[in-house]
Amino acid sequence: TLSIDTVDCIGCGMCISKCPNTVLKQVDGKAMIDLTKLNQCDLNGECVRTCPTQVVSLTSRKLELKVEA
Repeated sequence: TLSIDTVDCIGCGMCISKCPNTVLKQVDGKAMIDLTKLNQCDLNGECVRTCPTQVVSLTSRKLELKVEA
């Protein structure tokens, strides 16, 4: 899951510049996630490491598949 705390985002654009697949964009001076491109996120976390205010987060979890017999 990729998320941005837009309340504390300072709009510097650092995370956006590190996103090779343009999943992040700037809207009204804040970094936002383009939900139409979210599936293109490469999950490398460069946007998280680059953010000076630590408002960008990326979490992952394994999906458990249930197989019913």
